Amino acid sequence: FVRKCAHGGEFGVLTFLLFRGLHPSPFSVDRARLWAAAAALLYAVSDEFHQSFVPLRSGKASDVLFDAAGILIVLYLIGFVCRSASDEHRTRLLGFHPGRTEDNRST
Repeated sequence: FVRKCAHGGEFGVLTFLLFRGLHPSPFSVDRARLWAAAAALLYAVSDEFHQSFVPLRSGKASDVLFDAAGILIVLYLIGFVCRSASDEHRTRLLGFHPGRTEDNRST
């Protein structure tokens, strides 16, 4: 059970990092969430496909489902924070201020 939860956690972190790379520039919150989820899910499927060729390993659809669960949980949390958190909390949790349109990562 712990290993299955780790699958979800790893892909949740991947989704969050992809989201942070895609927002605020070049995408809006919703579009960044969509592309981050698509990229993470594609990687999950390709990882399991790769494992089907590795000796003593097997690619399992159930692992992709656990990965997808982690992805969906993070997408929900990002959406929840964007909708209901204060600007200060959004900035702390997601690393951007929703009112700024310029790239917040620049120095």
